[in-house]
Amino acid sequence: MAMRDALLSEFNQEMTNTRRMLERVPDNRLDFQPHAKSFRMNRLAGHVADLVSWATYTLQTHMLELEVAKFVPFDPSSTQELLSRFDKNVREARAALEESSEDDLYAIWTMKREGQIVMTMPRINVLRSMVMKPPGPPSRPARRLPAPARHRGAGNVWPLGRRGRSRERQQGGIAHPLH
Repeated sequence: MAMRDALLSEFNQEMTNTRRMLERVPDNRLDFQPHAKSFRMNRLAGHVADLVSWATYTLQTHMLELEVAKFVPFDPSSTQELLSRFDKNVREARAALEESSEDDLYAIWTMKREGQIVMTMPRINVLRSMVMKPPGPPSRPARRLPAPARHRGAGNVWPLGRRGRSRERQQGGIAHPLH
């Protein structure tokens, strides 16, 4: 199986799931804004619908120059308008992907923002990381939870001291069973 065919299969699955999600955006709540600093629902859903167009730009150009001052976000006024835009972008992206060769997928692509290079990577990586599985919010580092109560025995001193070690362990005593 050629890489393009595998990518098309992945693309089709992701676009089906994304469309299902966009279908659930309620017409009567497009102006919903969970917080004053958040996007309204129509703007956020419009952004998701337009992310697909990056596939077309990526496959048909060697560079994208983002100019923030000229950017006009898509703010749909209805779910139908949102789905129409998404479907159009999916058709164009699928056609660009079907026309691409193996060499096209591995060609280097660059994105600039106001003259500064933001990223340079093979097109296939851009498609996978920015179009099909866009980055989510940054994850929080895993928090170390205290050991369950059944592991807190007579040999353990609680609470934890510096660097997550029990005070007793820091002083060379009995180690915590999970350390």
